[in-house]
Amino acid sequence: MYAQCVCGATDYKIILNLTKEGKNYKILICKKCGLSRTWPVPLEGDEDFYQKQDDYLERKASLCLWRSFAKFSLSGLKKYKKSGKLLDVGCNLGVLVKEAQTLGFNAYGIDPCGPAIKEGKNIFNLDEYLMTGNLTTLNFSEASFDVVTLIHCLEHISDLNSILEKIYFILKKDGIILVEVPNFDSFWRILLRQRWYSFSLKQHIWQFEKKSLKNILERNNFFVLKINTRHNMYHRLNFSIVGLIKSVVSMLAYIFRKGDDLIIIAKKC
Repeated sequence: MYAQCVCGATDYKIILNLTKEGKNYKILICKKCGLSRTWPVPLEGDEDFYQKQDDYLERKASLCLWRSFAKFSLSGLKKYKKSGKLLDVGCNLGVLVKEAQTLGFNAYGIDPCGPAIKEGKNIFNLDEYLMTGNLTTLNFSEASFDVVTLIHCLEHISDLNSILEKIYFILKKDGIILVEVPNFDSFWRILLRQRWYSFSLKQHIWQFEKKSLKNILERNNFFVLKINTRHNMYHRLNFSIVGLIKSVVSMLAYIFRKGDDLIIIAKKC
């Protein structure tokens, strides 16, 4: 018996069989709501995994790339919120927090990885703005934020309804949520199939596409304002044969909105 989907159903169809480091995985799609998931459930029984991660060291070594990534994530936000109090959930070093402050937001970040928070405070001088913990351990008051961002975070969270309920609680009446996740419906995923880099089978519980993510947000009382996609930050576009192929695929993905990363902006209803 498979675990319950976000919609409450347990009836799935297997759409992909994958192998990672000798372990077999399945990608299942819920027959009721169309949300895809990884099976077995990643990190089940290892709730402290993200407290021990050291991926912040890679981000520290590629700060320019990550700052550019954060700027793009925030680029569509100004149309709906020009300023206000912002919370970045799963902030890692706090790169997005720093960029949001540059744009005029009173921005804060939370992450379960203490070393990442400590390093981010040192790099960006964000002592008062970065906190170790999550939305369950840190008790934010009702209607305390204008914007909540989850950049490549939601796919790691088992109980989506619970986390969105907490976000709804801490957002102000006209609050905005910005979500970015890997796009299961991207051209690159369709082309690469089992070799798609954004499966992240050991960590990503959910495999989102536009319709399923929109449905989840709407069921949790958010009204979707904008849906967009972009190509993965690690695509190197150059004049080699591989680079030219990537350029063509990225151009088609841009035209048909089937980029590797899915971005949704929604407001609290």
